[in-house]
Amino acid sequence: MRQRCPIARRGFGTSALVTDLARPYRGWLLVILAAMLAETLAALAGPWPLKIVIDHAVGHRPMPTWAVSLLGSATTSYPKTLAVVAAAGFGAG
Repeated sequence: MRQRCPIARRGFGTSALVTDLARPYRGWLLVILAAMLAETLAALAGPWPLKIVIDHAVGHRPMPTWAVSLLGSATTSYPKTLAVVAAAGFGAG
């Protein structure tokens, strides 16, 4: 007669075993999860500087009020300055 695994016999599944083995490392797992979330958000924000240059520096559309308050009116008043700030955003990312 075939014997079953003692873990399966007690009613533990694979997820319970993995959870039990990962428990001592949960702090590091949270740090890694937070870093992955931050990297994902940064990757999603990547196209924004290009959109700002195309819409507002080249297309001569008015800047949204949140962008004027964030960047300052001196930066958003001149299209060339806005293009330089957006290019710096690409370089930093």
